[in-house]
Amino acid sequence: MEQSQFEELSFTANYIKGLNALGGILYIRDEVAVFKAHKFNFGDSSEKVIPISEICGYKKGLLTFMNIYLNNEETIKLAVWKKDAIINALEERRHAIFQRLGKETPRLSPNPVFEGSF
Repeated sequence: MEQSQFEELSFTANYIKGLNALGGILYIRDEVAVFKAHKFNFGDSSEKVIPISEICGYKKGLLTFMNIYLNNEETIKLAVWKKDAIINALEERRHAIFQRLGKETPRLSPNPVFEGSF
């Protein structure tokens, strides 16, 4: 098994889908970020996997809100306290993924506008 390049990080987060919000933990690993809902949530508590290589942008909203935009035009909506730390960790890993592939890291979209943004 390949050794991790980065330490796994975890952040308290709410995953927002429509009018529902699931409380849980956002884990940031080498190649994916995974949201795991707390057991006491109602609704779909399945893991939400975010492939870091597919991230194409971010938007920091008011207070604790943030969006993560993916190449497939999906918008991941979160409420978190440490937006800058999360973005920095994701970008460090995104850069490492493309470097490992021998490719230039794609530039982030300066203003990704997908439906459902904060």
